[in-house]
Amino acid sequence: MAELQESPHDIDSLRVRSRTLRGVNTPRVLGAILGTHIDLCGAGRAAAVVVGPAGEVLASWGRDAGPDTVFRIASMTKSFTAAAVLSLRDEGMLDLHTSVATYAPELAHLVGPGVDPASVSLRHLLTMSSGLATDDPWADRHLDATDDDLDGWISGGLRFSYPTGTAFEYSNLGYALVGRVVHRVTGTRLQHHVRERFLSPLGMSRTGWSVGELPNDADVTQGMHVIDGVQSPTAPLGDGVVAPMGGLWSCARDLGLWMAFLSSAFTSSPRPGQLSASSRREMQQLHRETPVRRLTAVDGSSRIAEGGYAMGLTTYADDRLGRVVTHSGGLPGYGSNMRWVPGGVGVASLANVTYAPMWHASAAVLDALGVAGLIHAPQFGAPDELRVAAHRLVALLTSWDDSIATDLFADNVLEDAPADARQREADARVGSPKGAVVSVIAVEAAGDAAATVTFVVGASPHRVRLELSPLAQVTIQKYDWL
Repeated sequence: MAELQESPHDIDSLRVRSRTLRGVNTPRVLGAILGTHIDLCGAGRAAAVVVGPAGEVLASWGRDAGPDTVFRIASMTKSFTAAAVLSLRDEGMLDLHTSVATYAPELAHLVGPGVDPASVSLRHLLTMSSGLATDDPWADRHLDATDDDLDGWISGGLRFSYPTGTAFEYSNLGYALVGRVVHRVTGTRLQHHVRERFLSPLGMSRTGWSVGELPNDADVTQGMHVIDGVQSPTAPLGDGVVAPMGGLWSCARDLGLWMAFLSSAFTSSPRPGQLSASSRREMQQLHRETPVRRLTAVDGSSRIAEGGYAMGLTTYADDRLGRVVTHSGGLPGYGSNMRWVPGGVGVASLANVTYAPMWHASAAVLDALGVAGLIHAPQFGAPDELRVAAHRLVALLTSWDDSIATDLFADNVLEDAPADARQREADARVGSPKGAVVSVIAVEAAGDAAATVTFVVGASPHRVRLELSPLAQVTIQKYDWL
C-alpha cells in the first residue's frame, strides 16, 4: 500500500495566494486549492474536510461527492491497525519488544539478515524498522489474500533490504504479519478489534472493512484507473489477510473524528476512547528517521521536511507549521491523505483515481491555513511555580538584591557567573528602571520546567528564557537574555 512520498510541489505559490485570507473564508480556501489539485490528477470524484480539535467540520469541499461519501483509504488504515495493537498492549496481551515468533510460531524463521541478526518484533513491524523489502505496489494487489496465501509466502521465505532495526523500509507485508500476530494471540482477526474498539465507539458509521459493513444508503465511490489517458473502473479487492495494511473504506467526515481522537492526546482534555492518551502520543512520535527532504516549489523557494515514521503514521517538523502528523494512502482506484497539527487543525482529502497524490492537496490547504493564522499548536499555561519563578526573576533583574538572588538561583548559577557580573549585565539591559513601571506581559511555558518571560520596563520590552533545576525545590539553574 503506497505511503506516497512527498516531492517538489507548489505550496509556496499557494502560500502567496493565501496571504489575503485574514478574513478567512475557509471553505473558499479549501475549494480553491483542492479544485486545482483534483484538476491536475484527473479524479472525477473527490472530497475533503478541514476539522477542528474536537473533530468538528470547519469546512468541506467536494467534486460530485461530500463529506459522507465513501472512498477506500488505503494505507491510512495502518494508523487503525497500530492503535489496535497498542490497545492490546496496554491490556497486557502483547509486548511490542517480544519476537513475533513467540506469538505466531510460523514466524520463527522471520529473522533479518547480517551478522548476529535480530529477530523481528511488533515494534519493528509497526515502525517500519523490520528491514522487510518495500513492496509497493505488489501488496496493493493482494489485499484479499487468504491465510493459506500468507502461510505460503512465509514458508517460502521473505526478502529483507536491511538488517532488522537498522533503517527505515516501508513494508505493507509487515502490517499483514501484525494482523497475523493479533489473530494468534486473541483468536480474533485484527479487523474485529479495530471495529469494536474504535469505529463503533467514535461514531465512525461510514467506515468499515468491506462495502457490506457500510449503511445501505452509503454513497460508495467507484475507483478509477487511468491508462493512456482513459479512465476505467477498478474492481476492489476483498477484506483479506493483508487488509490490516490498507483495506478500510471511510469518508472525510469520519476521518475527521479519527484525526481529532489522535490529535487531542496533545491537549489538556484528550477525547475519551479505548486507547490511552499516552499511547496515542506514542503513536505520533518519531520512531524511525527518514532522510531529510528539501521540497522545492515552482517559484524556486524551498522548505525542509525532517522526520520519519511513527506507528501507522508519519511525523515531521515543518519549518512553518511546527510538528505535523500525516499518512497517505494509494490503491488502484484511490488516493488519500490526512494530516494535522497535534492539538490543532487537520485536513483529510480523498479522490477516486489510482494513487492520486492527495498529500499534495492536504499539505497545501494546511499550509494556507497556517499562513492565514488559523493554525496554532496547543498552548498550555505555565504551572504556578514556574510562573512565580518567572515573576521573581523579573523583579530581581530590574532591582537586584544579592539575598534574593541566592534564594532564587540553584547553587551553580553564581558559580557560573558571580552576582556582581550578573547585576552589571541586568543594569546594562534595563537601564535605570527607578520609577519606571515594570510589567510582565507573558510567561510562555516550554513544558513545566522552562519558560520565556516577556516584560516591559517603562516602554522598553525585554525577553528572558529561564530553566528550573531538576530538584523539587523551585530554583532557577539558568537564564538567558533574548
